[in-house]
Amino acid sequence: MKRDNTITSVFGRKGSGKTTLVAEISEDFRRVYAFDSMGEYDETRGFEVCYGLAECARRMVEAARLPLFRLSLRVDRTEDFLKLLRIAYEVPDSLLVVEETSLYCSPSKLPDDLSRLVRYGRHRKLNIVFVARRPSEIHRELTAQSDVIVTFRQHEPRDVDYLKSFIGPRVEGVSRLPEYHVLAFGDIEKIPVAVIERLRDQERRGVSPA
Repeated sequence: MKRDNTITSVFGRKGSGKTTLVAEISEDFRRVYAFDSMGEYDETRGFEVCYGLAECARRMVEAARLPLFRLSLRVDRTEDFLKLLRIAYEVPDSLLVVEETSLYCSPSKLPDDLSRLVRYGRHRKLNIVFVARRPSEIHRELTAQSDVIVTFRQHEPRDVDYLKSFIGPRVEGVSRLPEYHVLAFGDIEKIPVAVIERLRDQERRGVSPA
């Protein structure tokens, strides 16, 4: 199955298991930048942690020449995130994980650097995983450009309606999902291995992906 140059969006409330799932997705890649605003990716997950703009930028540039790296990038300001994003854009054949995507965009505003990444990143052989709690809190372009959408349980009608506008009525079951279970939609050939394994396990337990 072809999963190169794929954009994936993962949605789930705090404690739903989305970070664990994304960490599992990242294990299929040799070169990973995690924009880690919540401090979720550390040494226990195999990441080298970098703090602040200067240190993060230095390690990103150094790692760009390596065949293998897993960097957790932690900065406080949106401006610093966007500066690091410009560096990541220049590093092909890598995975970018953007945790808490809603910190960097809104339903009505998408920074130019983030828009460029979404529109042209696949031409740079970049894979991207956008992670957010609620789908309605991020810009629609990110969801529209996603090859795969993975969601844990969503209760709010606004979020269900948002997903339905992209996926259709199949998403109705998202409000009834058991804890830690997911639904996945999109290009079946690009669904990450970790998600496929999760869906198969759910099916064995009697929870269909709808």
